[in-house]
Amino acid sequence: MSTKKKTVTVTLTKPHTHAGKDFKEGHEISVTQRQAEWLAERGKIKVGPGGYQPVKTDGPKGNKGE
Repeated sequence: MSTKKKTVTVTLTKPHTHAGKDFKEGHEISVTQRQAEWLAERGKIKVGPGGYQPVKTDGPKGNKGE
């Protein structure tokens, strides 16, 4: 069984250091889903059409809003 996490490619909208390397605006990097969410929350990546598409969840497992 593989322990490698699924990654997504995102486009930076601001300079950012990832894995010890400095990247400029416009550079594409591969990150985990959680890292992409963190970057999106801080306005560091392009979000929406043509950019990162957040994964929609229904909340904690077993919670259906009842």
